Amino acid sequence: MLIKILFIVIGIIHIIPIIGVLGIGTLNKLYGINIDSGTLEIVLRHRAVLFGLLGSLFIYSAFKPDLQVFSLFVAFVSMISFIVISYLVGDFNRAILKVIYFDVAGLIALAIIAMLKVFSSNQS
Repeated sequence: MLIKILFIVIGIIHIIPIIGVLGIGTLNKLYGINIDSGTLEIVLRHRAVLFGLLGSLFIYSAFKPDLQVFSLFVAFVSMISFIVISYLVGDFNRAILKVIYFDVAGLIALAIIAMLKVFSSNQS
């Protein structure tokens, strides 16, 4: 049951940015930036859709154990890559720092899921 809950939490963390598809105002609030080009708006709104898909995958995986290892990998790559890129680029704002905190929390949830899955597979 805990694995399901944690997958749902990770799914929610990833689904939150889908509100960015609503437009520039929402994106500005979400990332704390001023979007001043159509190109950037397109990229960020498309990113919102992709995160909606990722979040949906993680929530679906909560109920489909066959997808959980794949989903763990995808979530790990998603979260760790954002954190690494943020620190490599540097000079990020508070909104990005908040995303980093959510991703760190998500990585902790992933670690717990991985340990639970390893422990449960050793029990069988």
